[in-house]
Amino acid sequence: MINLRGVILISGVFIGLTNSKAGDTPNQKLKKLYRNGVEIMNIMANFPVSKSDAKETLENAQNVAEGEDGNESGIGRLGDDRRENDNMISERIHGSWTKKFTNQFKFLQRKFNSLECNRFGYPNNDDVEEVWGEIIDKPGLEDYFGQFKKLIWSGQQVAVRHMGDNKPLTALHLTFGKNRLWIDENIAACYDTDKVASLSSGTSKKGTKGAARVKTWVNKGHKKFNTLESRLCTHLYKGLVRALPDDNPYHDNPDCDVKLFRKKHRDQATSQRKIDREAKKAEKNKKN
Repeated sequence: MINLRGVILISGVFIGLTNSKAGDTPNQKLKKLYRNGVEIMNIMANFPVSKSDAKETLENAQNVAEGEDGNESGIGRLGDDRRENDNMISERIHGSWTKKFTNQFKFLQRKFNSLECNRFGYPNNDDVEEVWGEIIDKPGLEDYFGQFKKLIWSGQQVAVRHMGDNKPLTALHLTFGKNRLWIDENIAACYDTDKVASLSSGTSKKGTKGAARVKTWVNKGHKKFNTLESRLCTHLYKGLVRALPDDNPYHDNPDCDVKLFRKKHRDQATSQRKIDREAKKAEKNKKN
């Protein structure tokens, strides 16, 4: 049986969780996204998928690729998968993913709650101490599993909502999409064109020092998630990640094209906004 320190830690601290509803502030949403991603990866580390199911998943995706260009993709090397168990991911991959995921959120948490973000933009980040307890600003996270408790389970609790129990890979893909949306909506708030212009209107340009750097944070945030999602997708098509046939959000992207990741996430976000608007409209009409 796989023995993951991260899984043990999380199962232990769940005992004291409250049922408080997830908040609407950017920091609360970020905390929820981080916890959901870690939880889904832990599920994947213990989620059984047989080699035959994993092979069918890759074959289905290969058929899609063949239908588009008439050529075989040559994807999947299940012969390299020599694990004794049927878990979706190995302990080594679990450790690699969770470490990178933690470092990505360390970047987002630190930038969004920084002095530069407040200086050049209008972020809604007054609750950082209430939600996170502290800003993680160390160069690295040597014991990143030990940081999970500090980052997600201290202070105000947030609800965990995902479909990881049934379709872990799809759930993680959707979490990535929500991460991208959060970056667009909140890291972008660290740079306001009018505010930067007002700071540079005087005789001294010292007031805008660092503004150009802050403006790059959105793209840097997306690049970090591009790297992780590319790794996830390529691991799948190398046979290092097993998934059920109905749990492959990359079935139409066997080449793991990063541009298609972002397009799919944008389409999903647009679709979800439409659903939310229709639900609010229906609720309003019901009250009237």
